[in-house]
Amino acid sequence: MISWRFPAVPNNSPGLPSNSPRNRQKTAPIHTIRQQERELHQKDSQLRLLPDLQKQAEDRAKQLELEHVEKEALKKQVAAMEEEKQQLEAKANEATALSADLEMLKTKVNELQRPWWKKLMGTNE
Repeated sequence: MISWRFPAVPNNSPGLPSNSPRNRQKTAPIHTIRQQERELHQKDSQLRLLPDLQKQAEDRAKQLELEHVEKEALKKQVAAMEEEKQQLEAKANEATALSADLEMLKTKVNELQRPWWKKLMGTNE
């Protein structure tokens, strides 16, 4: 098998100083290519993760929608319970008033059932 790779050339070859413009011109494209390869590898990794991230985003959106629906349902339940509480308070107030009226009527009935002669004599039996 034939290898088409070129032999590695050390940066500090004996004929050129390591920071010469010619040497920098040779290494600049190599650094650029390596940087681009790293960027492509990084983007490739990100693209592989994209379906998972999209699935997570969809799941989170569904979860948020479900939480929103649950909150709305709970708000409706609370409103219904508050309305029921107000109705029960109104009925309790009405029952209290009716109880007071009943006591007053009982007193009136007892007074009316007393014989007339006890009323004239002023006895409270």
